[in-house]
Amino acid sequence: KYFIQYDYPDRSAHLAEHQLFMEKVENLKKAFVGGSARVSIQTMVFLSEWLVEHICTSDRKYAAFFAQKGIDAVITP
Repeated sequence: KYFIQYDYPDRSAHLAEHQLFMEKVENLKKAFVGGSARVSIQTMVFLSEWLVEHICTSDRKYAAFFAQKGIDAVITP
């Protein structure tokens, strides 16, 4: 909502990151449900690293942008 309302310049890239993440998670889920994959350390590392990296970089960018607009966005990893 705020991305559109305040014309956040990296909106498309940020949403693309989320879309790619959701596609990867969906593929992991399908493989798991289909019996061709198990939840592994690699999967857990991927998920935790993506979330921390995303929060610490992409989300902090928009937090700074919105702060300039007078909107508080608390981002903590």
